[in-house]
Amino acid sequence: LYSLTFDKEGNIWLGGNNAAIYRVTPARVITQFPFNHNVVALKFFNNSIFAATITDGKSVVFRLPIVAGTLGAPVVYFDVNQATNTTGMLISAMETDVNGNLYLGTDRIGMSILKVGPTSWSNFYPGIVNPVVLNFAWGAGQDMFITRGVLGTSRQDLFKLNMQTTKGD
Repeated sequence: LYSLTFDKEGNIWLGGNNAAIYRVTPARVITQFPFNHNVVALKFFNNSIFAATITDGKSVVFRLPIVAGTLGAPVVYFDVNQATNTTGMLISAMETDVNGNLYLGTDRIGMSILKVGPTSWSNFYPGIVNPVVLNFAWGAGQDMFITRGVLGTSRQDLFKLNMQTTKGD
């Protein structure tokens, strides 16, 4: 397990390279929900879990609605490689804004941050942040902090970006 997110009830949702997504309640009760994908990033938003996955070299973001504390059936929300007409693009970070957009951190030059809405997507700040985007953390107001590794080196950087919107959920 290497990705986690919190919901509004204080539950921790966890995913990784296994056959389930896990929920841990504040009372430390653990429940598994079948999900046979390699989860690389999780985000709770709008009563759903968004799971960025890698399966057979393809990156797909699934939306799993939460109904009465149980995960519903996964629905493909964004097929990264199909939408961007690329192969092998990897997602490593995910965040949401108040307008319902997902931000995906990638390993792709020119598409390091993707902004994904319900019906469209775009490059976000293309050419400003080079890959590999490793993590997102939304700070106060409109600031999001981004860690990135520089391809071909062991160097890592921390950026603060004005996202021109505020964090969701």
